[in-house]
Amino acid sequence: MPESVVASLRVRSRRAWPAWTLGLATGLALTAACTDLLGPRRNVTPELSALDLDLSLLSGIMHISGLPADTAFRLASGQSVSVEITVSSGDRESAGLYRTWCPPRPHGPYFNCFRFSIGMESGIDVRTLSQRVGGIGGRWEHIYSGGWLAEVTLFYPDAIRGAQRARSWPGVKFVELSWPGSCALQSGFCPPFPVWELTVPVLVDTGAAVPRDGTMQLRPGDTVAVLYRQPDGRVLEARRMVP
Repeated sequence: MPESVVASLRVRSRRAWPAWTLGLATGLALTAACTDLLGPRRNVTPELSALDLDLSLLSGIMHISGLPADTAFRLASGQSVSVEITVSSGDRESAGLYRTWCPPRPHGPYFNCFRFSIGMESGIDVRTLSQRVGGIGGRWEHIYSGGWLAEVTLFYPDAIRGAQRARSWPGVKFVELSWPGSCALQSGFCPPFPVWELTVPVLVDTGAAVPRDGTMQLRPGDTVAVLYRQPDGRVLEARRMVP
């Protein structure tokens, strides 16, 4: 089980904490962390030291990640880092890397900008909410044994808003933001982790390629390449074959 989910399970073992996390999210993050989520973002080109991709036809999600060479680099409001994606069967898309971790307040605990968890009441399977998850622009990232707990990935960086909407769905017992695994949420302290990391989830589907439609059409055996042009003109590439 990913550290983010383990952390949220630890948090729920202390009764006051779910109210604290949701209250903080509602009162602060919508005005502070998410003010740059609406409208087009400006492209910037920092030097990246690493570029990677991870894809799953089962979940229908491809994650692209990049690490700026300068660990002090932070995206400013309204910025993203553009990458090109090509598929050997003909598809071609572009995507904008965004920060992986969003702070709800200055120096506060970080949370994943794209992901949150849903826990269900006893006897209710989270898959009953699949249509609602798709309706807010998300897909299931992981559904855990028994179907009572799942992680949702959104294809836009607004986990706060997604979690708020999911909280009112039928059968939902709790929602949680996805925290770095070892954060002490009450104090807001997080041991060192790559807060400068950039990421973007991309919607994946099967079928005939439709370039520039916002969805990667993939087939088993395809090769997927993600390309980033560095400030000096060199091209950084990550490449994977679809199993």
